[in-house]
Order: sequence, then structure tokens, then C-alpha cells
Amino acid sequence: MQYNVNINEKTVEELFQKFKTDDLNNIINNLLRDALKKKQGRIEDFFGKVDYVEDYDYKSLRNRNESID
Repeated sequence: MQYNVNINEKTVEELFQKFKTDDLNNIINNLLRDALKKKQGRIEDFFGKVDYVEDYDYKSLRNRNESID
């Protein structure tokens, strides 16, 4: 699928220098793919990163009479 996109010439030159290539189509595709990956908050990314407290009793918290105000 093709789209017409207007990009500032200075920005294009900076992209060429940063990515060390002159294939603008490839640069834009990679940038968009990376942006989509960052937006997808996948639960698999959190496996092994969340610490749990062994003696935490969430059920006892349900029965408390204190107000959270």
C-alpha cells in the first residue's frame, strides 16, 4: 500500500545520517514498526519482573471496615 507523505527535507537528511542509509521507505517502515511495538503493552513483557510478597493476604483486605477516603 502506498501513501504520499510530506516530510521536511532537513528531517529526511537527519534520518539518512542517523540510520546511515538512503532508503527512506525502509527507515519509515522500521520507525512505524517500533512505534507500534511500544504501544502494544503486552503482558508477556512483565513476566519475571513483578515481585510478590509471600505473606500478602488480599482476602483479608476485603473484609476490613476501614474507609479508604
